[in-house]
Amino acid sequence: MRACRWRSWECSSLNLSWKTPKENCADWLRHGTDKRGDKHPLARLSQDDVVQIKALRAAGSMYKVIGRKFSIHPIHARNIVIGKRWKHANA
Repeated sequence: MRACRWRSWECSSLNLSWKTPKENCADWLRHGTDKRGDKHPLARLSQDDVVQIKALRAAGSMYKVIGRKFSIHPIHARNIVIGKRWKHANA
């Protein structure tokens, strides 16, 4: 169990609760403070890029070609297409 803030913007001891790591991650999503996808400061792709990668693969492009186009490794392009990465991105 971890001490977690109920409201991410409020710094008060009354704002704390005990939660599991999974519940804490669910709070990040609910509050909009998660760092997934293009919200991450080191993200190299945008949500639109991910949609385009999935469309290119559906059209028959090879992962190697997609990787070159977006300056990513072909394995990363594959992981996006199969849903191992960027799971939250809608195509």
